[in-house]
Formats: sequence, C-alpha cells, structure tokens
Amino acid sequence: MAIVPSKVTLTKSASGILNALRNGIGGDYYAGVPEANDTTASIRAVGTAILAQQSRRNAFVETLVNRIGMEILRSRQYQNPWAMFKKGFLEYGETVEEIFVNLCEVRGYSLEQAPTRVLQNTKPSVSVAFHTLNIRAEYPVTITNANLRQAFLSADALLRFIDGIINNMYTSMNYDELLLMQYELALLALNGELPKKVISTPAAGTAAAIATDIKEISNEMVFMKDKYTISGNKNFTVKEDQYILEQTGLNAVLDVNVLATSFNMDKAEFQGHVVLMDNLGDMDNARLAKLLDKDSDFVAFTATQLSYLAKIRALICARDFFQIYDVEQTMEDFRNGSGLSWNYFLHKWQIVSASPFENVCLLTDQASTVSSISVSLDAATMSAAGTNGATATVTTTGFASKNVKWSLVVGTGTAADLTNGLISIDDFGVITLKTGYHTGTWTVTATAVEDGTTTGTATLTLS
Repeated sequence: MAIVPSKVTLTKSASGILNALRNGIGGDYYAGVPEANDTTASIRAVGTAILAQQSRRNAFVETLVNRIGMEILRSRQYQNPWAMFKKGFLEYGETVEEIFVNLCEVRGYSLEQAPTRVLQNTKPSVSVAFHTLNIRAEYPVTITNANLRQAFLSADALLRFIDGIINNMYTSMNYDELLLMQYELALLALNGELPKKVISTPAAGTAAAIATDIKEISNEMVFMKDKYTISGNKNFTVKEDQYILEQTGLNAVLDVNVLATSFNMDKAEFQGHVVLMDNLGDMDNARLAKLLDKDSDFVAFTATQLSYLAKIRALICARDFFQIYDVEQTMEDFRNGSGLSWNYFLHKWQIVSASPFENVCLLTDQASTVSSISVSLDAATMSAAGTNGATATVTTTGFASKNVKWSLVVGTGTAADLTNGLISIDDFGVITLKTGYHTGTWTVTATAVEDGTTTGTATLTLS
C-alpha cells in the first residue's frame, strides 16, 4: 500500500526548533547547551555552546538534518507541478502489480442450455502490468563549519540555514522527478504507444478548433472504449478523474472558460485539472544521462526527436495513468575532518512508469507516418510441425505506432491449410505449423496499424 505523507512546515520559531533538538538529543548536549528564546543574544549563546565542542556540532547537524529536515523534505516532494499523479511511498517491495479486470463475456439467455451452464466455470478476463523500481538517485550535500557559524547570527539566520539545506535537496529532487515523468511520456510518444489526435498548430485563430477536439476526446473517454488505452482494453474515465497537461504555448491561447464547459466544471474547479507542461523539446539530456547512467537502454534524444517532442501540445489522461511511487528515501552522513564539514548523501529510489490500462490521448500538430516495414523470420524454411517467429522492423516519423497486423498469403502452398488451421500466425508474429501441412511457399505480411496500407513481407518455405 502506498502512503502519501501529510505536508510539514516549519511552524516552530528558531528557539522552538533549538529547544526541540536539545530535548531530543539529551545527555551532554542538553546539559551544556542553554535553553533558547527568540532574542539574538540567546540564539548566539546557544551557537557558542554548540560550536565549542565537536560532539555537540555533530549531534546538532545530524539531528537537524536527519530528523527535522527529512520530515519536511518527505512532505514537500509532493508539491512538484505533476504531484497529483504520485501514489505515495511504498511500504514494502520494489514492484507494483497493476491488475485490470476486463469486461465479462456476455451470452444470450437459453432455458435449454441452463442445466449445462449452471456447472460451468467462467473465469474473469484479467490483465496484469508490473511496474518495477527503475530510478536510484543520490544527492550529496555538504555542510561546513562556516555554514554552521552563520546559522547562529540571529533567529532568521537559523531558519534560513534550515530552509537552505531543505530547499537545495527539495528543488533538485522535484526537478528530477518531473524530468523523469516527462522522459517516460516522451518515450511512450516516440515509440508510438500513445493514442493520439492530430490538431492544428496552436494560435489565436485555431484555439476554438483545438478546444473542440479536447471536448470531443474528453466526452468519449466517459464511455467504455478501447480507443484510448495503450493495451487496447476497454476502459472509461469520468470527468472528475480526467486531467489535461497543456504545453505552455497552448495554454496561452486556450480560453479556460471554454475548456471548463467541456469538462462540465466551473472555472475554479476546472483549473485544478489543468496542468502546465513544459516544451518537451527542451528536454534536459545532460541531466537525464546522469540520472539514468546505470540504465543500459538509455540513449539521449536526438535533435530530430526533440523537434517532434516540441510538438506535443497536450495530453488528456486519467489520474491513474502515471504510476509514480517512492520506494526508498534515506540519508547517510560522514564527518569530513579534513574539510571541517559534514557530507550528507540523500538516496532517493522511485518507480516511474505509466499504466497500459488507463485512458490517455496525445494532442500534437506533428505529422506521423510509417516510412517502411521490413520482416525477418527466425527460420526461412520449416520442415516439420512446430513454431517459427516473425519480426517486423517499422521505420516511422513523428509519433506513428510501430504495431503491425500479421497475415499469411499462400504462394505455392495449399490455401486450405490456412482455413483448416494447419498453418497460422498470431498477433505477436508466432507462426504455428501442424502435422498434415502441405509443402510450398507462404508470404508472411506485416501491415502497419498506423495507416493500414504500408506493408513488409518475407517468404516462408515449407518443405
């Protein structure tokens, strides 16, 4: 189960924080450090006592960062621009199993068949997707003796010191978290996995037409359809659970009142469902390379891909489309005597993924085409019953789907083998040959789902 932490803020005064630390640490620290009040003289007196002994400095910094700082940090990371899609901290495990139950089968009522049907088992159609831990990031932070001395100049200085430590880590983590969510979205788009709608280029004169497109998609998502899911399963999303991510340029030309009407909400309520999206053509390749340096599949986006991503104008999706979980967040520290400093290492582990079962639709003015398809076979000749594999390599532009439909066309073989089930090919390109087949040739054909016309072929010989 994922848990979302409640928001924590620095509600205590500087003296309240110092006294809470004093009470929590206890021992020699409690005996040697005076109780604080919010006067500058008192804050400086506490600082003098802490700075006088290395053991007190260590206790103060460690408790401040690990106890107070981490609690604040844990809550603030749920304030990034796309935080509404986050699920929370996982209590156990590094994998999330997403289970989707498809529609039940339906059949007509039959009194005659009732005696046999009553004992039949009808299993539900269930689809499963696994989202696994895929991000492990480390954030180093150094606190020096000089930093510590500056913290005790006044009450405000102490609060700035605390806020500076937290904001440094908080800003870095939230920037990376949003970057990784954008990266996941970009990969799905470039791989042609997202349902899409081609719209006009955003401008004052096209705003009304784009708003109409958004309204149509939003309305369709309310009904049970297989049009807007990656997996092709049927699903629906009520208006209250629909969100629209708008590129900043599109947001500037769209009328919020018009869109609010599209979502059947008043303006104030609807604004909570509009999320700004940066121009994805400005993707931070350098930062991604550092975050994903252990991912052997990572390849920086090319200039052509970035030009495509720049034309992602909006995304309409269900609240549960993004699957974002925090798995681990811990701090390790090391006293650096040579540098008169404390080195802290914040470790953040996450699952950043997307659901294949939830509704989503990409809006873009980028044309998407299939340039060519080539087909290869694991074996060009089959001489006995068994299975064989066909693979299609689909070359595309834009966000065209790379999916294909497989078919078999008889050459010099026997057409009846196909109708009799002696030879077949499934949706994954697996060719099955059964005993009793006739020799000859067959054409294995892959047809692009994107346009329904572009094909690629290979010849299979049965001997």
